[in-house]
Amino acid sequence: MTFKFFDTEDEALMALKNGDVSAMSFVSGFNAATLENIKGTDIHNFTLPRYFAVFFNQTKSQALSDGEVRKALAHATNRDELIKTAAAGKGEPVYGPIIKELLGYNPQMEEKYPLSQDEAKKLLDEAKWIDSDGDGIREKKIKSSDANPTPLEINLITVQWPELERAMHALKDQWEQIGIRVNVEAYTLGEIQQEFIRPREYQAIVFGQVIGIDPDPFSFWHSSQKKDPGLNLSLYENKNVDKLLEDARQTLDGQARADKYVAFQEELSKDNPAIFLYSPTYIYPTDEDVKGVKESKIADPSWRFANISEWYIETKRVWK
Repeated sequence: MTFKFFDTEDEALMALKNGDVSAMSFVSGFNAATLENIKGTDIHNFTLPRYFAVFFNQTKSQALSDGEVRKALAHATNRDELIKTAAAGKGEPVYGPIIKELLGYNPQMEEKYPLSQDEAKKLLDEAKWIDSDGDGIREKKIKSSDANPTPLEINLITVQWPELERAMHALKDQWEQIGIRVNVEAYTLGEIQQEFIRPREYQAIVFGQVIGIDPDPFSFWHSSQKKDPGLNLSLYENKNVDKLLEDARQTLDGQARADKYVAFQEELSKDNPAIFLYSPTYIYPTDEDVKGVKESKIADPSWRFANISEWYIETKRVWK
């Protein structure tokens, strides 16, 4: 096997189309249609336990430190529209940190904050975020002594990758419909990691997390992981959650772990430190001559090679 690396997905797709490579590690949903026009290509759809979400850093935003604002954002987020806009429909909605078919999945998360712009607007009205000057953006005096009200404004960032950029702009459109100004910006992965994630210098970030087939949310949600190199991107801290995650790590009883993860998600949903968006399909195209590739649930992209010993290319013997 020979591995080749490309700077962009488009370059890799061109190599696949030209026959320079016989497989491509991942194709985003929007480019999936391109594969159908590449003759001699088989498309394999794997299930990868990962999700994209918006993580809120409440320490950097007065608006996001307001729990009613976070609830309103949850009600105003249309996941189906996001999947269609960002991933061409190649994905499944996600409502919590443990996705379907994994240990501890809690289906009740789907019902916590149903899509409703009316409910979102009502919550903001009741929290005194009002568009008093008619410019379409709500505002509020955080302190009675404030001379001027603070506009309801959020800075949202993500990685310079077409799918996440489309998701970010879709969120901007959805949230602005309820009177929130959303400023968006995309940066390279290196910039995101070094200038924003490591020092936790962001208000809200659209980012992905791979949680594994046997989920362990500790690294993503325990308060000990708030600072770099921890992965708690929401800087979330909740003593009950910490205890549940610690206890889940210490038991070998699968049902007991599942129960603790269900309770953990219930606690998390009360605080809304993030809005979970969707889990994209892992699309893996190969040359049609490559046989034996089995679609399955994989823990990470490298697992697509799990049954590689059974792969083969049909050949025939010829006399020379």
